[in-house]
Amino acid sequence: MAFKAIPRWLLVAVLCALGVYAYVSVIEDLIGAAFLGVFSVTVVYKMATRDLTLSEAMANDDDFTDQITVQDGVVYFDDGQDDWSEPVTNFDGVLWRVERAARDKTGTWNILMLVHRTDSKRSITLYRSQTDYGMRRRWSEMALAIGLPALRDSGDGNVTRLEVADLTRSVRERARQGRIADFFDQQREVPKGLTWWHADGMVSVVIRKSRWPFLLGLVPVLFLAVMLPNDPLVVKLVILSLPTAILLVWMALDYRIEMTPENITMRRTLGVLALPGRRYPLNAIMEVLKVGDMIASVRVETDRKVLKITPLSSKKAEWLYVFLISALATAPEPATVQ
Repeated sequence: MAFKAIPRWLLVAVLCALGVYAYVSVIEDLIGAAFLGVFSVTVVYKMATRDLTLSEAMANDDDFTDQITVQDGVVYFDDGQDDWSEPVTNFDGVLWRVERAARDKTGTWNILMLVHRTDSKRSITLYRSQTDYGMRRRWSEMALAIGLPALRDSGDGNVTRLEVADLTRSVRERARQGRIADFFDQQREVPKGLTWWHADGMVSVVIRKSRWPFLLGLVPVLFLAVMLPNDPLVVKLVILSLPTAILLVWMALDYRIEMTPENITMRRTLGVLALPGRRYPLNAIMEVLKVGDMIASVRVETDRKVLKITPLSSKKAEWLYVFLISALATAPEPATVQ
């Protein structure tokens, strides 16, 4: 318990300080120490002030919102080189899409864009980030501020739409109001690898991930073994054992979701061992999405956090999506639970 109470940023700060010390005293590289020091201060500051994980703190982002002003139903754009204005009604909404980086090959970007109805050249990039941390909150706040729907491209060719009135409503509220039409049929066949039950006021579902994408990860390991034909067997085992062990453990991790009238808890399981999980109030769940087809995932989002359940088959993802929407819609209010 004491270890969990230590802030992540403090642990990272200690490691960074040790790294700078090693540069100065062992490597004797003052320039390297200076660069590492500046980088470390930036990362630690972001983690301390925004409660980010290390990967989120290191991610790049660009904010272009200072290029537009919305006043009296008109959007004014000025990027220092070009300026123009358009009525707000000429735009469809604020689109959130994920795009793979083409030039710098640095993974994917989450992009928020004000989309023009007829002229793509007047669609405006508002914000982009390499992490989806806090993207939903920023997306909905921008749409509310401009007074336009929030559009979402989940990557499967479909664009979903949230009207302004729904932007502050949780999935639970929208499902209860009939704004989300998918409801769970208890007679529907449960896909192999999924198990669910209801007992003692809690609904639980265990999700076994699809294994074959992880098996593909063994290909580079086997290739590495072929590339070491002249090394002793002990050396091969040492080199190959770590990535193989990590891959096998990752393959063995599954998911477990527990839902009470108050909270939803997401945790990973390793066989019968249930690992510590994340707990969210039901009204904090702002979106449940099924993403992808062949290798699919289900995303459960709050304003700040995202839990991705992946990889799943398309059937598992569809069943789990409908199950979660229905469970959120039909969960009783805490005060009515006996």
